[in-house]
Amino acid sequence: MNDWITEKFGTQQRLDQALGLPKKTINRWLNSDPRHLLRHLPELVKLSGASHEEIVDLILDKQKQNT
Repeated sequence: MNDWITEKFGTQQRLDQALGLPKKTINRWLNSDPRHLLRHLPELVKLSGASHEEIVDLILDKQKQNT
């Protein structure tokens, strides 16, 4: 997931800004519960050009890594 964010947005901070989130929100979500990103799935698809399926798979894989 981190590699994907770097590829598509450059940094987690830029993704925070693109989604209109407070600083370090993406970092906090990735480390605690990446499923929070699902709330922003339509925006992630639009901003990244990736498919819904690709993004959901990345989020669920990150969730598995955290457990």
